[in-house]
Amino acid sequence: MNPSSFRATSIIGVLTLLLAPASGLAQQIGTCPPSQGEAYLDINNVRARIVNTGGLFYRGEPSVYEVPINSGKNSIFASALWIAGMVDGKLVASAARYGNNELWAGPLDDAGNPPEDCSEYDRLYKVSRSDMVSYETTGIATDDLRQWPTGLGAPTLDLEGKKIDLSVQPFSDRWTRTINLSAGERPAIRGDQSIWWVMNDRGNVHNSTDTEPMEIEVHGLAFAASSGIDAIHNTTLYNFRIINRNMLPITDAYVGLFVDSDLGNFDDDLIGSDTSRGMGFTYNGDNDDEDFDGNNDGVDEEGYGTAPPAIGALFLEGPKADNDFVDNDQDGIVDETGERMRTTTISWFNGGAGVMATPTTGRHYYLLLQGRWKDGRRMTFGGVGTSSRGHSDSTNFLFPGDPVTRRFWSELNIDDQGTAREPGDRRFYIASGPFSLGPGEETDITVAIVWARGKDHLDSITELRKAADQIRTAYETGFLNDPRSLPEIQIPPQPNPAAALGHNFPEPFTDQTTIIYRLPHPTY
Repeated sequence: MNPSSFRATSIIGVLTLLLAPASGLAQQIGTCPPSQGEAYLDINNVRARIVNTGGLFYRGEPSVYEVPINSGKNSIFASALWIAGMVDGKLVASAARYGNNELWAGPLDDAGNPPEDCSEYDRLYKVSRSDMVSYETTGIATDDLRQWPTGLGAPTLDLEGKKIDLSVQPFSDRWTRTINLSAGERPAIRGDQSIWWVMNDRGNVHNSTDTEPMEIEVHGLAFAASSGIDAIHNTTLYNFRIINRNMLPITDAYVGLFVDSDLGNFDDDLIGSDTSRGMGFTYNGDNDDEDFDGNNDGVDEEGYGTAPPAIGALFLEGPKADNDFVDNDQDGIVDETGERMRTTTISWFNGGAGVMATPTTGRHYYLLLQGRWKDGRRMTFGGVGTSSRGHSDSTNFLFPGDPVTRRFWSELNIDDQGTAREPGDRRFYIASGPFSLGPGEETDITVAIVWARGKDHLDSITELRKAADQIRTAYETGFLNDPRSLPEIQIPPQPNPAAALGHNFPEPFTDQTTIIYRLPHPTY
């Protein structure tokens, strides 16, 4: 990497700030090509392809989220980070699904400028605990361990175990700084294996959302732990650190994770919302996941067969909450230090035409993240969420009923009369917001992707819920940061669905029930 690869040194960066127009949105974007870097998270029972485009698992064939590892069977086709908010009264977003990703390799400098050549940063750094043990015993370091980019923000600990934070230094003073292993510095990895990378949203044109850049820098950390506990063994985790490099605040922001979860055969799935856990999930429509020709090449790929698994995504930590006089984490305390947002939306889009069609503009993505359809309307209980059963109950959570018990409203009971939808190709997303980021401020989120397999396709949902509870306990007790610290994880009591995310509904659902969500929705 060369210092001249940035459009501004620290001095020019200061002049740029002083002479810049009132809105950071007027700044020039870069000309970076799509990122090509990738690595594989493969320490446990999952082999996940990690790319540095803002997406996960997919950059063209093959997509890889293989569970069990070395089985050749995949549970997710693609996933992606979605972020949208308002800057100076204008909607800005960074979002995509499969292509035209809107994050590019590399950081932003002190003036918020991207690299001249993002390819110099088109790399992911993969380090495992075994790499560090090997270095301690032999003195030989892997390339990624030796070149761990501390100066770019890769999490690093000093000899005393304290975090090294160089973000207060001018970018030109730190961008070449790598880890000093001989001084006792070590990567602050999580779990038993971590992959770190850095991206920005000013590297080129936003073709998916058709908005100007948010001017954010995003640090990704994918990690997993090796464990005899099935829940941990079958889970991967993702931390995204989001830094506002804009000269102006980002307000009314939402962040989400899109998941196109193809459980083996992509064409026989159903989805649901577990509101008590803040988890979106996918399960098979029947108890047999058949073989399928996923590439249309005349050669069948294996499905999961009988007793197919279920897979879910949930926030372990949402974005930092604003001081907004709202109990965002619903712990009975308002605006406490360190308060985090919970999952505020779990929904879907199903392609085709109409309000549930594929998002094609920043406004579409922004509305989806808020739990609204493309025309701005709220989701409503019943059917596919676009009309109610004679009442106007609105919701931010699609299909929150229990498929195991056939409780309304799920894809196995869309009308409270036991009518099931036809299984097919499904996708969902989880989202959280709104929150704000001032100039130079940052937040981070941590998402878990959990996989479980039960005695049949519905029992897999039950096992998935247990696994999600174990993962949350493991995360909150520190096990997933240092899996050597705890001998085992106990399954916590099942949460009470009636207390889920601040809403209540009786069993069974009745037309007289009104669901009220105290969620602000910005207008523009």
